[in-house]
Amino acid sequence: MARLNLIKISVAFIILTNLAPLCQCPAEELRDLTIGQQLDFLLSWNGIPVGTVTSTVEGLSKLQSRKAYRVMIHAKTNKWASLIYNVDDKFTTYIDYRTSSSLRHEVIRSEGRYRKKTVIEYIYGKFLAEYQYPKSGKTKTVNVSSEIHDPVSAMYYFLRRELKIGDKIHLNMDLNEKSYNLTAKIEKGRKIYIHKFGRLETLLVRPYVERKGKPFKKGNGWAYLSPEKNLPLYAVIKVYIWGGFRARLRSVKILGVNNG
Repeated sequence: MARLNLIKISVAFIILTNLAPLCQCPAEELRDLTIGQQLDFLLSWNGIPVGTVTSTVEGLSKLQSRKAYRVMIHAKTNKWASLIYNVDDKFTTYIDYRTSSSLRHEVIRSEGRYRKKTVIEYIYGKFLAEYQYPKSGKTKTVNVSSEIHDPVSAMYYFLRRELKIGDKIHLNMDLNEKSYNLTAKIEKGRKIYIHKFGRLETLLVRPYVERKGKPFKKGNGWAYLSPEKNLPLYAVIKVYIWGGFRARLRSVKILGVNNG
């Protein structure tokens, strides 16, 4: 089976749709992240549960002489979906404490029989990304924009911002050795019920992605965010051939802290 799968699509959408509320605001306006916070999402395909995604602020580290948040996203299929195609992916990012840009992004993919580990070092101040592939021993350096983001750092950059209806936001992002431009509009959303939180007012995020000036046409989607709770609540994506995918926030926990 092709490595395009339910979990991967859903993870990408959760990340991409949460890139939206990013503006060129002074760094001192960034909120602090809650160390130990874990967000748990239930993923479904055409109404059928297929897995979960958990996103955890694991602690604080030091990288390139800079203070950084260490964040890990874990995507896993449930028992039913694993019978068809097992997925157990982990994405770890080191997010600059001051600017919220990415300093390092680690990917460990286990999808069916496919296995791959990639480490990307964003060399601060030099506008370079060094891709490292431990299995083959190969490396590749690509040019990137200043204040570059991987998908995880972009999501958490959003969580550190204040959102406003009418914002039109632009962001540069690096993914799979390629650069993307994202523009997103923030609109008034609808009320959404989340267990233990009740019905919450939301903002609707509509992202538009381009590469080299051409629209990304493999699908479209939108997300609902709670400005009151400062959380992503619900996301929808429409992917050609595969149909509709949804991710709903299931729980928020505060775990033990491990700094280092």
